Amino acid sequence: MDPVSATDRYLATIPAARAALATAYTQGGHWLVLWGWLFSVLVPILILRTGLMRRIAAKVAGEKDRKNRAVFAVAVTFFLLHWLLLLPWDAYADWWRERSYGITSIAGGAWFAQSLISAIFSAISGGVFLVLLYLLIRRTGRHWWLWGTGISAVALFGAIVLQPLLLGPVFQKFTPLPQGPVRETVVAIAHETGTAADQIVIAHGRDGPSYTARVDGLGSFARIVLGEGLVATPVDTAALRAVVAHEIGHYKHQHLLWLTLFMTVLVAVALLAIDRLFTNVARLLGAGDTRIADPAALPVLAVIFATFVFVTTPLINTALRSVELDADRYGLDHAREPDGAARALLKTVDYRAPSPGRIEEILFYEHPSIRHRIENAVAWKAEHPAAAPATAR
Repeated sequence: MDPVSATDRYLATIPAARAALATAYTQGGHWLVLWGWLFSVLVPILILRTGLMRRIAAKVAGEKDRKNRAVFAVAVTFFLLHWLLLLPWDAYADWWRERSYGITSIAGGAWFAQSLISAIFSAISGGVFLVLLYLLIRRTGRHWWLWGTGISAVALFGAIVLQPLLLGPVFQKFTPLPQGPVRETVVAIAHETGTAADQIVIAHGRDGPSYTARVDGLGSFARIVLGEGLVATPVDTAALRAVVAHEIGHYKHQHLLWLTLFMTVLVAVALLAIDRLFTNVARLLGAGDTRIADPAALPVLAVIFATFVFVTTPLINTALRSVELDADRYGLDHAREPDGAARALLKTVDYRAPSPGRIEEILFYEHPSIRHRIENAVAWKAEHPAAAPATAR
């Protein structure tokens, strides 16, 4: 069996018009990365030039010099104003464009409500985080970035590991997967991999009947979440097993914790860059000789951090692709459904061009390309001719 030829046959089943639309959507998304960075830099600069942050900091601090209150007030104002100024861009990039390509069916009002809720939560949680960060800047001197990395690790753990479990019901409706063959299939693959199957739910969310799944939480708090498309009649049992086994692979190999560690290292480098570049960037942006401990200069920190994230995006994407490939291997080894995995991947073609160039995949893809992953599945099948698929037994 030639994996390349077999993959070509799979990809040939995609209608040409559908593949062309997926390619246009994907490659257009590459430009969104650049434009998103430009807006994420221009908005803080605009906020900085208004002098609003300095007036708020001075007024809230008052004669008693209440620094923590000043930081919180500045941070909350900055985050909400940042959201408001970026709202037209976000409405285009995250809603209108998604609807125009058929990726989401959410109404404009519902999208705005979710965006507002997210903005309020981010403003409050971000305000608390920055109060702690600026406290460390004032108390620990030149080593503030090391201490800042510590609290960032806690914040990242909350955002990556805990937030989907705790805030998922805010943006999605979860219903228990009813008894029947589909539930029996999910429970079977969970038991085969030693995974708790106490909570198995269907997610009804903003993106319609998505052909995806995930495992939220850790340990006994784990929850298997299935997209509506995955369990829609008629159910492809082999594909269902392949997808669930892949997601269990993320859970069993603790990928969320590894990604938290990886992002913590990147944040440490970002905070060090902020410490070293702050003075020059502040002067360049017209903030004068302000000190890094001055909360009014928060927009300067935002500009440096946004640029750091933009520059390191290929590195972040590489880390994400690595854990996806590892989960693919786990899924193939435990579900033994290479053809089911290939068919499941073909279901995702609408929002991911199937055959990008190698450089394009490295720079922009958070997941390996569909071609790359189907080739791996077919190669696994060729290497395990005696491994009959579980659905055939």
